[in-house]
Amino acid sequence: MNALLSMTLVIIAYIFGSFNGAYYVGKLKSGSDIRELGSTNAGARNAGRVFGKTAFVYTLLLDAVKTAIPIGTVLLMNGPDWLLGSTALAVLAGHIWPFQLQWRGGKGIVVYLASALLLVPFALLVASCVFF
Repeated sequence: MNALLSMTLVIIAYIFGSFNGAYYVGKLKSGSDIRELGSTNAGARNAGRVFGKTAFVYTLLLDAVKTAIPIGTVLLMNGPDWLLGSTALAVLAGHIWPFQLQWRGGKGIVVYLASALLLVPFALLVASCVFF
């Protein structure tokens, strides 16, 4: 895989990550900025707390899908491991520091979990067992 394609995939992954589900669910549901309500965090938990369970579920799904698309694309292209890791980090960075929201996004929990589920599902299973 050439360098230009790899760099383009990582940049696109950051752009996908910058699409903050909680922010847009809040805007659609009430016209409010989630970053000014509740815990002021643009994440699924705050969206659920402020707007209800359906907002939590929609935010969770949006954040998981925005993570799965770029990582899944690199997986389908049989990209090297370093590109998979860079793609996951770019989505995470986009979620935490989205350019269109003045660098104030969520904490990245759903993005991290979705990335781990796609990249190392067994490790996520082991970590879940230890956690519980």
